Amino acid sequence: GWCRHATLRINGEALALKSCIVKGYAYLSRQWHAGDRVELILPMPVERMESHPAVRMDCGKVALQRGPLVYCLEEADNGPGLSDLRLPRTAELCADWQPDLLGGVIAIRGDALRSVPEGWDDALYRPAHHQTAATTLTAVPFYARANRNPGEMVVWMLEGE
Repeated sequence: GWCRHATLRINGEALALKSCIVKGYAYLSRQWHAGDRVELILPMPVERMESHPAVRMDCGKVALQRGPLVYCLEEADNGPGLSDLRLPRTAELCADWQPDLLGGVIAIRGDALRSVPEGWDDALYRPAHHQTAATTLTAVPFYARANRNPGEMVVWMLEGE
């Protein structure tokens, strides 16, 4: 379900994958020969996921997913105040192998915006002026979270300029 553009090749020849799927499994029935090669290609682009509008706490937010893995932001990579991060809709996200991070993971990196916390003094409210500064975000697979210093973590982040 997470891979919408899977392809299958046998000995380099493309096979109509949909024609051999039964209950989520690819059934291959043919006369096999020594040296036959089966390739299943599962593209795993970084995707922004949104929740159903009835999930009010996640309205206006996105989560990052790559293949079947959901990602999260941790304070260890992004600093404190993760709720102040905003992912621009036009920000490019790239997935890179990080051998020294959490024993080796593919992390997602991209440009983001962070609210500027200055000028609040002791005020609880003020006229909105949405001052932000450019920053970079790093997301790690959710399964690898909480393996470093204690700190906050979020899956859903604000989206927009």
